[in-house]
Amino acid sequence: MTRLLAFFYLILTFYLNFGFLTLSPISAIDSRVMDTPDAVEKRLEELEELFLTLNTKEEKRAAFHAFEQREAEFQGCGCVEWVTGFPNNFVPPDYKKNKDKNDTAVAAFMEKHDLTDEESKAYLFKDMKDPPSLSRLPCAYHDVGAGIFCSGLGMFTCSECRLVRYCSKKCQKQHWKRHRINCQDRMRAKTWKPRREIERGTPSFLEQKPAGRTVMLWGSTPAIDILKVSDDPITSQSIKTRNLSLAFIASGDLRNVIKTVNALPSDYTGNLSILLNDNNSFVVARNFLMLTWLGIMDNVDEAAEFAVHYWYSVMLQSQHCIHASLTLTRNKIFKEGFVGQNFPLTQTSTISTNFDKDDASHTVSLIRADMLFTTVDIRSANNAWAAVMNGPDRVDYREQLYGSMKPSHRVAMQRWRRFGIVQPLGAPDANFSLTNSSLLIPYSDMGDLFIDDTASPLQGWDLSEVVKAGKEHGTTEEDIMGCLFFYVKDQLLEFSKRLRRFHIAITMYDQDAATLPASLPPHLRRFDRIEVSNVMDEKYLGIDKVLQSWGPLLDRSRDDSALIGSFASWSVDCRRGSASDDSELSSECARKLSEMKPNLFSPLDFVGGPQNATTRHLASLSAVDLAYDNSVAFKKYLKNVGAETAARRAGLRMRVENKVVPPRPGVKIGSKWSALPEILADEDWDTKFSFTRFAPRGYDPIHSERFVEWVVDHGR
Repeated sequence: MTRLLAFFYLILTFYLNFGFLTLSPISAIDSRVMDTPDAVEKRLEELEELFLTLNTKEEKRAAFHAFEQREAEFQGCGCVEWVTGFPNNFVPPDYKKNKDKNDTAVAAFMEKHDLTDEESKAYLFKDMKDPPSLSRLPCAYHDVGAGIFCSGLGMFTCSECRLVRYCSKKCQKQHWKRHRINCQDRMRAKTWKPRREIERGTPSFLEQKPAGRTVMLWGSTPAIDILKVSDDPITSQSIKTRNLSLAFIASGDLRNVIKTVNALPSDYTGNLSILLNDNNSFVVARNFLMLTWLGIMDNVDEAAEFAVHYWYSVMLQSQHCIHASLTLTRNKIFKEGFVGQNFPLTQTSTISTNFDKDDASHTVSLIRADMLFTTVDIRSANNAWAAVMNGPDRVDYREQLYGSMKPSHRVAMQRWRRFGIVQPLGAPDANFSLTNSSLLIPYSDMGDLFIDDTASPLQGWDLSEVVKAGKEHGTTEEDIMGCLFFYVKDQLLEFSKRLRRFHIAITMYDQDAATLPASLPPHLRRFDRIEVSNVMDEKYLGIDKVLQSWGPLLDRSRDDSALIGSFASWSVDCRRGSASDDSELSSECARKLSEMKPNLFSPLDFVGGPQNATTRHLASLSAVDLAYDNSVAFKKYLKNVGAETAARRAGLRMRVENKVVPPRPGVKIGSKWSALPEILADEDWDTKFSFTRFAPRGYDPIHSERFVEWVVDHGR
């Protein structure tokens, strides 16, 4: 609590004195440092004497508020520098030591005089300015050191890189000195090649494991709508008033929930029940906090923007964090605990939690207690991000990924890997001054990431939709992370509005998916859709256990009730399951791929050993399954694991033709099982496949995933 209050103090002195976009010149920053603890304590003693003459709490609040404003003048730009980050990660030797002592002294003073309650904090933060919202691409001209931020919109695109836009030629000219770093980056050259290819070295990443920890905080396949309301007028009309019950039994992140809710008719008036479960308690905690913010924060635009960064960025905006913290600590659920009650998210939607694991509720409490994200300081967070996303021993892996991209996409992705912030490339990031503790392992001296270096926010969404949304908000296709920011924010904003308009009841669990049905209450035992993710893979629960546990919970009174499962690792243990693991199939499919896209691949790319392997050759190795019909092998796999018998025992049957999700990623819903992803146009390749991660040996092959739907067998 002391550290949290101390950070309130630090942020407060910054905002009350300097405002949002009023940073001092670099020369001024370099000449000022954090005040000494002795000086701060002396001024606190003077304030103590003043408090002896005051009678009411309101008077003390006002006096402390004035003290904070004066203190900002004493601290000077040292506070600004600590909040926004030091140039080149340089921190003066005594800065953090003095800062910690100052924070402790101020926090102790606030506690002594009972200035830590919500009413006092609200008063102390009353002058805080709201950050500007990004609803359109801003002009890229800004100079953080000089305190210059153009308020215009991006209208004119840089013709060289197409990564940024300006409101005028004047701004473009003034910004050129800074922009040329990205615009003339060597990776934008058409002749650019990975260093390994130039040096004719063996690709080391083929045998490497990913750097970092492999906690699945971000989805690795595009989001799916598990309802898929028919375009038929009669069907779509009936769904508008129908009560629906959905279960996501191994949810991972929220992308499928958001995609499904947002796909409902805008005038939906039925009651929507959502069961949300995952046995990773930290995933559950993140999902709970995001849902709560999207429901209870008054400013839905701010809530959506904050949720984007909480989901995908390693750094967060200070003002958003403070607003979110104050809102959460006032919320009823944090005062009464997580014991199954329904708590209001909005006037029409509720959330309840049923956490059986001590570590899950502890994780929520931990994040709640540190809502200003100070468990890992900025320097440690940056070091942790760099160690995982930019480790020197993984340069071959990164450059292999870049080699499959367009020149400007390489620069955009490299920038994301450097800074870890999902937003338009031309938008200022000086106000990203707090670390995202949900991506960082807390209380680690050096900081550490939960995710590994194969993780990418782009993997969880349909990139053709991402690019379309980005263009609608004024950005360009080349600024792919800017496109993603606007797309995800749109999705979260719409979801937040629907929480306020629809009648939605969300129930959260953190249990093993196989045992959860036994503990469900009667009102959560009939579902229109059950999405089981990839727990049907044999290395997890397997088909039989999932169907026996969840099959009986499909609503048998409705013909369209369905259980939807995905298979990611099935091909590892199945002969000819993946072309990339079979030399004969790989050669055949590589030839087909080069015939389909002669401008992307050449027969010469596939000649020679590892030392002669070109970037395009290695890209083809991860892409050969795009040209491989694995449906025959998959059917054999299903037979070998007893899928038909398991379905019969559960009173289900497998659909011959999917009606809700495609049989494999990249094909259309309703396609035959033998359908292949379309890559006829260059845009298909760029938006669907060029950002795909490269799977190291021993990991689930890329492009082999399959989706299967089971429905109630009414013929039994």
